[in-house]
Amino acid sequence: MANSAAMDSIRHLPAVYVSSYYFPDLGKFVRQALPEANVVELKASKQDVGLVIDTEDMRAHGNEVEVLFCDTGLVKGGLDAFPALRWLQAKSAGVNLITKQYCREKRPSFRLTRIPCTGDLVSEYVITYILANEKRVFPMYEAQRDRQWKQVPHHIPVVVIGTQVGRRCKQFGMTVIGVTKQVRTEERMQHDAVDQYVTIESLDEVLATVDYICCCLPGTPDTANMLSGDILKACCQKKPVFINTGRGDLIDEITLVTAIREGWLGGAVLDVNPTEPLPPDSPLWTLQNVLITPHISGYTRDPRHIQRYVDVFVENYRRYCDGQPLMYEVDFEKGY
Repeated sequence: MANSAAMDSIRHLPAVYVSSYYFPDLGKFVRQALPEANVVELKASKQDVGLVIDTEDMRAHGNEVEVLFCDTGLVKGGLDAFPALRWLQAKSAGVNLITKQYCREKRPSFRLTRIPCTGDLVSEYVITYILANEKRVFPMYEAQRDRQWKQVPHHIPVVVIGTQVGRRCKQFGMTVIGVTKQVRTEERMQHDAVDQYVTIESLDEVLATVDYICCCLPGTPDTANMLSGDILKACCQKKPVFINTGRGDLIDEITLVTAIREGWLGGAVLDVNPTEPLPPDSPLWTLQNVLITPHISGYTRDPRHIQRYVDVFVENYRRYCDGQPLMYEVDFEKGY
């Protein structure tokens, strides 16, 4: 039987190009995990136009990149600078910055994979704000500031949410409703994180019954403006809190501002927005009961999480070299 070194000499081992502004040590992690591969780091920086790969590095390596592992923001300006690209591993779960560059008439010549490893981070973010709201943390802080002794009861809420975060909510005794595009078959109806499934056609009915609307959806043509317009009027009786950790184009700013001002929603926690960074003149900054965070619900520099991202990439790299199917490959038709 041929040994591993002999096998590596036979199969195609393309160089791995790595670039990350948010994880500067990503290349070091990949190099340690893939000692058999040539790992080339492309320097990344943040400029007025956004994240960019160093110009000199692009001149030196752009034409030869076959395998690229990077932040999606580094290639949102286009991938034409990588004519030899055959596989792009995005260092994130969301890939809409890439998929929106293509359409039926303009199909990509490379494969795209994502890394859905941030569910625990996002679920912690969501549960933090739900518990803070239910335990009345912010009103009690204000009461403390005013030297008032106030006792306010709380209840266990009903949440409409995706299954990734639903499991954490279930641990706190919440009722979880999942919204899907299509009716689920009997075997797919069983999920320990979801009490009930409904289809998107029944969304307005569900919105009238919940205490929190938690959106962790990808950015696709189907999800864009899903909550724009007057659908949130259905919330006016229970006034749920809207928590968005998915993509900002789920709802336009005018709708969101109207929903808060008209009392359709009881508040909002926004980690994503239609325009990012959120412009200083946006009315969302000063609306009552609105909390804004700068797209950080799934962000960490914890080495344990970086290693998880690298583990996914390494497994996919070996599959790529062996001509096997890749994990978490993106369907450009669906956008995820």
